[in-house]
Order: sequence, then C-alpha cells, then structure tokens
Amino acid sequence: MATLYLSEPGTALQKDGERLVVTRDERVVEAIPLLKVDQVVVMGRGVRVTTPALFALASRGIDVVYLAGKSGRFVARMRGQETGFGRLRFEQALLVADTARSLALARELVRGKLHNQRVLVLRHGGSEAWAQAAAEGIARMMERIDGAGDADVLRGLEGQAAALYFGAYRRLLRQDLGFARRAYYPPPDPVNALLSFGYTLLLQRILGAVGIVGLDPYLGVFHVLDYGRPSLALDLEEEFRPIVVDSLVLDLVNHRVLTAGDFRPVKDKGVLLGDAGRARFLTAFERRLAATLVYPPSGETTTYLRCLELQTRQAARCILGQQARYQPLLVR
Repeated sequence: MATLYLSEPGTALQKDGERLVVTRDERVVEAIPLLKVDQVVVMGRGVRVTTPALFALASRGIDVVYLAGKSGRFVARMRGQETGFGRLRFEQALLVADTARSLALARELVRGKLHNQRVLVLRHGGSEAWAQAAAEGIARMMERIDGAGDADVLRGLEGQAAALYFGAYRRLLRQDLGFARRAYYPPPDPVNALLSFGYTLLLQRILGAVGIVGLDPYLGVFHVLDYGRPSLALDLEEEFRPIVVDSLVLDLVNHRVLTAGDFRPVKDKGVLLGDAGRARFLTAFERRLAATLVYPPSGETTTYLRCLELQTRQAARCILGQQARYQPLLVR
C-alpha cells in the first residue's frame, strides 16, 4: 500500500473502473489500482480530485489529505463514514479525564521520544564530548520522568531535553544551512523547513493509523487539548520524530541530497523547499517509512509505516484496560 502525492499544478485525479488515473494537462501520467493506495495527499492549488474519485476513495476508507502549498501545512482531511468505535472512544474520554491514567501513558510516550533522541545523538556523534554531554543531559531528564507529578512538569522535562537534543543536532549537520535552534512557523532556515515538513507528513500517516484503529485523534494525554488540535495523533508522533524525520533530514543534508539551492526565502513564510527538492524529499520519506526493523513487542520484522498502526493499537489496548503499560518503540 502506498501514498499518492499530487502537487503539480494542472494535475487531476480521476476514477476509471477500479483504478485511479492521474492526468496533467489532459495527458495520462499514471494509473494505479485503488487497492494499492491507502492515502492521497493533495499539496497546493491547481490540483483537482474529481467527484467520482472522491466517492471511490471515501467508500473504501482511503484518506484524502490537503496540505497548503509548498510549506506542507495541514489544511483538511477527508475520510469516509466512521464505524462503530463507541466503546473505545468512551473509554478514551474516561482515560483523558483520569489524571493518573493519562499521565502514566504520557510518561511512556515522552520516555520513548527522549530515548530515541539520545540514541540518534550517540549514533551520529559517537564519543565526541558534546555528544556525550547532550546524551547524559537527556538521560537525566529521562530519570525524572516517573517523578513528574503532572503534564506541565512532563512538558518541562521534554522541553529541556529538546534544547539539549537540538543543540547536539546542530553539530551533527555537515552542511551549514543556518540552523541554530528548532523554530516552527515560519521556518527561518532549510533544516527547520525540512523538519516541519517531515513532521506534517508523519502526522498525516499517524492520523490515518488513528482512524483505522478507531480512536479520537483530538483526545490526547500529553499535548494540550485545544480546538482543532489532533492531540492524540501528536502524542503518538513523539517517539517517531527522531527515528523517522530527524534521522531522514540529517541523512539528506549530510549527503547533500538537498542543499541551499533547493530552498528560497518567501516574505512572511520563512524558507520554502522548491519543487525539485520537495519531490526528492517525498521519495526519501516514503522510502524511510518502507524501511524494515524488528518490532520489539512481537519480534516480527516489519516497516516503520506498519509500526505507526501497531503502536496506535497498543495505545487502544491500554485505553481499554487490556494492557497494563504502554511500551514505546525504542531503537538501539
């Protein structure tokens, strides 16, 4: 199963029998069987999805995600009619309202993120003094997780670890692209632009997994609940950020797959990735999700993409009381 990206102006997605047909300026570019697609991502204006295609996608539970222009900012998501997940969502709401239970889950999600951040720093920084210092600092934050009495304290520990992590991340970059610290919107430099774009893409795949499992993406335990914020999906994304997006950006920058020439400044929007660079990033992102690893809870070899759903299903078991403790995906 794959994600179909549509970003070129003049592109149209149509249905032809059991196939999706991509045309550009009335010329057929690609034809894909519906059964091989699990998500469609529409980026920017000038791309059209016909009504028959939308009906076919919705009836098969295939997500259609709309992202804004070249920034990749999330705009909207369309999916078919929800099915009967009433009990699961009821139990999810009860867990979110239960401070002790929600905090226990939040602790494990943050533990997974910090562990994976520490591994990335040590894997790429080796015995360098600054890498060791950052790893030790992150480890100290991890030791304090179980003592965090509420979500605000936990967020503070995560924030302190992030400062140490991105300080080391800056030194891991072998290409000077102006990255000084993590900055969100607008991204002031190419590395921040890539990180934000990657996190947006990853979030859409996690939203897909949350939809499959039947959880409510807006009822989270770590990110603050707010109107329109998919807090649970953001929670579940945390442990995957270092191992999917951060490591990918590091690889693309250090191997000069993407350079300063692939970006351009845009007034009030920071730095944006150009069309050619975006195509290379999307290809690399899908390749990373398709990479395999041994999934610790079962010992099976599977893909990172499949792990998104497996971890979401594990969260659902914890919510239903079928599993005592959530086990984050910890890399070595």
